[in-house]
Amino acid sequence: MTSDVLVNSSELRKALGTFATGVTVLTACSNKGEMTGLTVNSFTSVSLSPPLILWCLASTSDSLSIFRSAEYFAVNILASGQRDISNHFATKQVGKFNNIKFKRGLGDAPLLQGCVTWLQCKTVKLYEEGDHWIFIGEVVELKTTSKEGLIFNQSNYAISLPLPANDNESGTPSELLHSDSESYFSLLFQAIHSYQENFEQHQHEIIESDYKARILCVLNHYNSTTITEMHKVIKIPKSEIEIIIHELISSGLVETITNSENNALRLTQSGKEKSNKLLLILHEHDEKINQLLGEDEYQQFRVNLQKIIDWNY
Repeated sequence: MTSDVLVNSSELRKALGTFATGVTVLTACSNKGEMTGLTVNSFTSVSLSPPLILWCLASTSDSLSIFRSAEYFAVNILASGQRDISNHFATKQVGKFNNIKFKRGLGDAPLLQGCVTWLQCKTVKLYEEGDHWIFIGEVVELKTTSKEGLIFNQSNYAISLPLPANDNESGTPSELLHSDSESYFSLLFQAIHSYQENFEQHQHEIIESDYKARILCVLNHYNSTTITEMHKVIKIPKSEIEIIIHELISSGLVETITNSENNALRLTQSGKEKSNKLLLILHEHDEKINQLLGEDEYQQFRVNLQKIIDWNY
């Protein structure tokens, strides 16, 4: 396949990242008992009858030989609370399944504990296209739950939030709509949506990515740090942080400290100016909430939010 127009791969990756997806961990086991697993969002359905799905794996992946030789593989669709599992399997490391709870499925493919859904598949076709292999699998067994799924969009982990309805298109009785809209669950979601919509509008006037903004603010706080340390604060795959850092360096906002043993990073003068603007937006929005509620209610509101966050019900 060829094209007369060459699209910049970095720009293409960014464009494709605007398509929100779920997050999966694909697992398999070789006939020698070697297990492998990696985080994948290039997963989609192909057919209901027969039940077919597909996913893609980079030709350079260390896991390619195992997946190509395995008769079966498992698709573990992650729940909203499994961000750490996603990060874990997105990182190259020895002993990936150490301290990971799972049971063995068809072909001994690991089925990770706590997922939303498990699809056990038999590989039916393989295609090599571009710099990836395309795996088509027939779903042989499945199990699903009612848990909330983990979402990945523009390098951000997320959960689905229902948008506030403008009118009653569903024909639901008004008393039921009114009752639901006043539940704590619905009110919290409506508050998040309202705040986020206004906040991001101002933030995106300075920088287009939420995680670029967070990285700039982290560097502003620590003066200098490494990608490894940043990964502990910003819970997205380390590989994603590396890509964002590369883009920030190319934009002249971040630089590597010369002669540092651990490749420490720091803000350039332009990066400091931009991060200060971002921190100012945070401060201004906090002040607006303070003015809206009043100082006493504002402080109590923060306390109550933290109680909900820490609530182990």
